[in-house]
Amino acid sequence: MKLLEVEDLSVVYEASRSDPVRAVREVSLTLDDGEFVGLVGESGCGKSTLGYAITRMLRPPARLESGRVIFSGTDIASLSGERLRRMRSHGFALVLQSGMNALNPVRSIENHFGDVLRAHQRTSRADVRRRAIELLEAVKLPPETLRRFPHELSGGMRQRVAIGLVLALDPRLVIFDEPTTALDVLVQKAVIDTIKDLQRKVGFTAVLISHDLGLVLDSADRVLVMYAGRIVEDQPPARMVTNPAHPYTRALLGCYADPRAERVELAGIPGSPPDLSQPSAGCSYAPRCTLVEPGCSSAEPPLVEIGPRTSVACYVTARQSAHPVAGHENEGQQ
Repeated sequence: MKLLEVEDLSVVYEASRSDPVRAVREVSLTLDDGEFVGLVGESGCGKSTLGYAITRMLRPPARLESGRVIFSGTDIASLSGERLRRMRSHGFALVLQSGMNALNPVRSIENHFGDVLRAHQRTSRADVRRRAIELLEAVKLPPETLRRFPHELSGGMRQRVAIGLVLALDPRLVIFDEPTTALDVLVQKAVIDTIKDLQRKVGFTAVLISHDLGLVLDSADRVLVMYAGRIVEDQPPARMVTNPAHPYTRALLGCYADPRAERVELAGIPGSPPDLSQPSAGCSYAPRCTLVEPGCSSAEPPLVEIGPRTSVACYVTARQSAHPVAGHENEGQQ
């Protein structure tokens, strides 16, 4: 069953002395109950901005320019104030990229849980403590963590506390924005294993935002690839590894290698991402693409379904998959 529907969502960053940056451009997607979805792409492609927009956490100079975010039948893009606050309880939540550094340094971990729980319901100190211990145990932290202050915890422990705080209101959708940033490899794995275990047990829908393609491929049941503010590919990770649909996805996979292989070869992606304050009329990836054709410069390719659970925004791939986009069936063949 559909939990979230995003329709033609666009976000701009406005600055007084320069053109607005169109960080998210007409993105549409759906998330089902219980899915574990990965969102991957280069730094600056709009991943975090999309996560902020979906959870209504955008702050100036970012602005939701257009589109709808339908969560459980309600367009939360149009809500504000008390109505939006009520939707967050048993609704949706965001684990920030710097979540482990967002804890108040002069308040104990127990105080943090009390602040979150009391903001949405009347509850006694004993109930706060009981609920906090349950959540700490869920993220594999001992009860005595409640007495500690953030500076007394490691980075991995602080990130687990941040995840526990997000789960305090029983959200149905949790977006994890780079939850393993600045953590060492072993702690990264422990945090991701904790997230996956919680997602299976609790059943919430999870979106893992990361620039680490290997991490996403190993964790998610479905992978969205983002480039220049748009979703350019959507398919299961196993199929993506063996048959990437978009040229950008193929290039990303060329930058990723199995460290267990006897011989590791890595390739870069030539060129640079486009300036999103001056988006081109055609395909944003065309200047870096090895499959570019004359028709690619005429209009931005839409995201189209080319097979079961597989969509791509590429005229060339769509045509080769016998799913040509109207008006571009013969491009590159003249």
